[in-house]
Amino acid sequence: MSVEELEGLDITRVRAENPGPYTLSGTNTWVVGRDPAWVVDPGPDIAEHIENVAAAVEARVEDRLRQSDGSWCADYVRLRFWMKRPE
Repeated sequence: MSVEELEGLDITRVRAENPGPYTLSGTNTWVVGRDPAWVVDPGPDIAEHIENVAAAVEARVEDRLRQSDGSWCADYVRLRFWMKRPE
């Protein structure tokens, strides 16, 4: 499992630990941009991979998702549910 920021491109690559003949060293998931951040190829249902993708998204949009009262907005709650990540 690896997470890498691609310098100068505002892209994070999150590689899943699922090597094989079609994925080579593992499936690459790309998190592109900020506010909004886009997930390209969410990858396999591997808990550690999902956690790393969620962390990469959070790092890019956290300021926008946290409301003035400190709670999380509905879009963030839906994202966590979609990614099967416990609150």
